[in-house]
Amino acid sequence: MIDYQPVSFALAAGMDTKTEDTLIPPPKLALAYNTQVKRAGGYARRNGHSAMTASDMPGATITGQRAVWRYKDSVLLHTADKLYEYNATDTRWAVKALRSRQCRLKSSFITPSSRLIRGVNVAKASTGHLVYAIGEQSFSAGAYTFQQSVLVFDSSGTLIGRNDDIDTMTADRGIPRVAAAGAKVWVVWGDDGTNLKAMIIDCTSASTLNASLNGVSTTIAGDYIATSGEKFDLAPRSTDVFVSYLTTTAGQVKWGFVNSTPALVNTSTYATGLAAVVTISCAVESGLAEHGMVYCDRTNPNDVYAIHRNWNGSAWSVTASSTAIETGLTATDVTKWPVCRYDSASSLRLWYTIIDGTNGTARTRQSLYSTAGAIST
Repeated sequence: MIDYQPVSFALAAGMDTKTEDTLIPPPKLALAYNTQVKRAGGYARRNGHSAMTASDMPGATITGQRAVWRYKDSVLLHTADKLYEYNATDTRWAVKALRSRQCRLKSSFITPSSRLIRGVNVAKASTGHLVYAIGEQSFSAGAYTFQQSVLVFDSSGTLIGRNDDIDTMTADRGIPRVAAAGAKVWVVWGDDGTNLKAMIIDCTSASTLNASLNGVSTTIAGDYIATSGEKFDLAPRSTDVFVSYLTTTAGQVKWGFVNSTPALVNTSTYATGLAAVVTISCAVESGLAEHGMVYCDRTNPNDVYAIHRNWNGSAWSVTASSTAIETGLTATDVTKWPVCRYDSASSLRLWYTIIDGTNGTARTRQSLYSTAGAIST
């Protein structure tokens, strides 16, 4: 004997629809399945469901639904990040609010406790890896030494590799520069001699990253002014990086590409006409034709300059010669930290800071430098 068996009921009429509007009105109830006996002589409809859309107003599919509820005349749905309201006219879900999330901070020890960090530069590879180049200083046996180090973090912020001593100097040579092109990151710095060095961190895979991080550096130039400060700069291109630097020849600016060897190729030089250039910055426009540089000599009166050079794939040509930008400084004023970028293929935007020699006040200025050599400040 089973617990439940089908039982036949004679159906005379449906229930009064005035009693409950969810009931099936007569004479539609001729044959009933899945019904419940509500009271003698009547049957109630067993409530079911129909699927609602999972699309938002733009038509994208909503995922990760957490809950749905009714508020007044609205049907609401929320995910981990968003609150939606159902729009019956468009049969779509409209975003009504974004849910705030708590910020989580992950910390890592990025330098030995016996060292002082002097500065950090960072670049992001196309793989999501962050490569940090760090200038450090330590004191031992009555003398200071200066280390250049590299650390690599994955896209989740986890430290996955490091090289604490890619180079060690007896004098401060500034902070290494980094630039990313695709899955590779170039690290460039100056050593104790007149060498400009480079190494490439290949983030394509775990094996290439580990091998390159623990590899040896390469000297790419032997005529670099190896003193502290912004004596060279990098700018990323599609498969290599553009580098400009100050040479051991007085007043000379030099530039070229650091390839995947790494080696410095397609170099060119420019005699600025100044006794000493002390800082430089560079940029590349999106079409990879124009390459711009801004540099300073920090002497009165015309100590901020910019130049354009065009690379046609086989040779350099002059787009605009060096032009003085800042001409109103006094003998005690100092210019520092020039940086630049291309707004377009013809406009190099540059910024630099002037420190007033009389009161120490710092102010930053910007200018636009066209390929025709015109200045708009």
